[in-house]
Amino acid sequence: MATYYYQIMPLVKVSSIALPGEGFTYVSSQKIKRGSLVTIEFGKKHLRGIVLKSVKRPSFFTKKVLKVLVPQLLTSQQIKLAQVISLYNLTPLGTCLKLFIPPLTKTTLERINFPSIETVSSVKLTIEQKEAVKKITSLREKKYFLLFGPASSGKTEVLISAALKNAKVNRQTLILIPEIFLSYQEISRYQTHFSPKEIVFFHSALKPREFFSQWQWVKSGQARLIIAT
Repeated sequence: MATYYYQIMPLVKVSSIALPGEGFTYVSSQKIKRGSLVTIEFGKKHLRGIVLKSVKRPSFFTKKVLKVLVPQLLTSQQIKLAQVISLYNLTPLGTCLKLFIPPLTKTTLERINFPSIETVSSVKLTIEQKEAVKKITSLREKKYFLLFGPASSGKTEVLISAALKNAKVNRQTLILIPEIFLSYQEISRYQTHFSPKEIVFFHSALKPREFFSQWQWVKSGQARLIIAT
């Protein structure tokens, strides 16, 4: 019977391993994709862990992967980001990976519906706004911009146009706001340019099934605009 070996990071604080890319080796009788959520025996406990990568058969004894809970739950980009966070903050990788795991529920994909608003196809911009959008959405090496302007100067229109350009090339846009009470004001602005099916909203008051459903919608790529606190 074929056997496969994987480095797996349990989703707990492991003080002896804080550097990214490190994990514990387990054996499985089936192939498991990177990013899968599995159950493993860690010490005397059964814990959840994330598969980091496949490895060659080691010279030491390895425990078995007990169960594959969710195949390919995390993407390679998410694992790399968790590794960066782990290294930058000198925090165990398992602790960082745990932040990426949504509350898992046994539900079908469910959308949170927003009030229907008539969609418009374009935003009329000034020359200065068009230049700002062009710089922000260019694929150059510079990825960070500060957008300055007094109140009611059209900063939101720049963000809307940038998000629309992202959507045309299958890129998603994340808009962060400081408080939940500001959310529906923001959603109403963007909903005049995006259909309700393209918008998701994350906040602390979501129920687990709502959060997981929104999370799946983002992961599937169907969400073009993500608004979150």
